[in-house]
Amino acid sequence: MKLKKIIENLGTVRKIDGKTSMDIKGLACDSKVVRDDYIFIAIKGSRFNGNDFINEAVDRGASTIILESSKEQGFTYKRGPTYIYVDDVRLALSQVSLGFYGDVSKDMFLAGITGTNGKTTTSYLLES
Repeated sequence: MKLKKIIENLGTVRKIDGKTSMDIKGLACDSKVVRDDYIFIAIKGSRFNGNDFINEAVDRGASTIILESSKEQGFTYKRGPTYIYVDDVRLALSQVSLGFYGDVSKDMFLAGITGTNGKTTTSYLLES
């Protein structure tokens, strides 16, 4: 799928450095699972900062990097991939996933079971 199609509904894009006409084969937030032509989304977690792994993702074949726009200044990353700077990288992950995989939730049935008694029985009846 083309990068341009995947990011067409991506909100709060501050800047795109690079081309958007390439094919994308997958998405990853973990630099160790990045393959050729993947999008790497650099998310800051509680223990690690995804920005610290951008160069590793590029070495593994990432063709696009999505990172927060506040990281635009002061960092030097490897040349080659397209860099997309956004305000909220976690929101961008959900929007890019929707663009790449489609809306998988639209075909789901969701039911909530509440009460004091009978929840397990009711859930088994619904399942069968």
